[in-house]
Amino acid sequence: MQTTGLAVATAGLAGCNGQSSDDSTTAAGTDSETETADGTTTEDAESSVSVDATVAVAAEWNAMRARLYDTVALAAAGRLGTAARVTGDAFARFEQSSGEWGAHEQLEATNEQNYETFESHLGGAREAYAAGDAERGADLAVQAADNLLAAQRGRVDAAVVDALGVLLFGARARDAGLLAAAGEVDAAAELANAVYEG
Repeated sequence: MQTTGLAVATAGLAGCNGQSSDDSTTAAGTDSETETADGTTTEDAESSVSVDATVAVAAEWNAMRARLYDTVALAAAGRLGTAARVTGDAFARFEQSSGEWGAHEQLEATNEQNYETFESHLGGAREAYAAGDAERGADLAVQAADNLLAAQRGRVDAAVVDALGVLLFGARARDAGLLAAAGEVDAAAELANAVYEG
């Protein structure tokens, strides 16, 4: 139930600063603090879903991961030109997300080597798609998404990472549904299998 609550709390956070408020928590030791069925207090439950700027950045990285997986679906359907454009858009979004709490600066601050590898994978995916190499482009796009996942794991609690993973799972499942609706049944089946195994 906590994970579900986090999924709701983190939905739609990309691009917002998400500062938490002191009014949302209860002071420890007061009569309003009650124990839940799993042994945690209401204060524990509330603090587990508090949203701050770091969670907002992780949600922005999640939105970029979803876009990268969109390119994998497009490549599976043979839409390499569109996959290249979407990858380019993701790269531009990343570069323009500046400022102290921007996705760009925060990724570099979290792990500089991971940041450099992400940019390399992202640029390589765009080039591969543009050159007509669907397999290499998709592989590099997934590696770029994994770079962002590593950053998420390094910055936010595991429960938040799990909640963001649920949102990403839904986005990837939707991609499979869209491919099937467009008549790309084989590509949809391949993607659905990858989502299931992933």
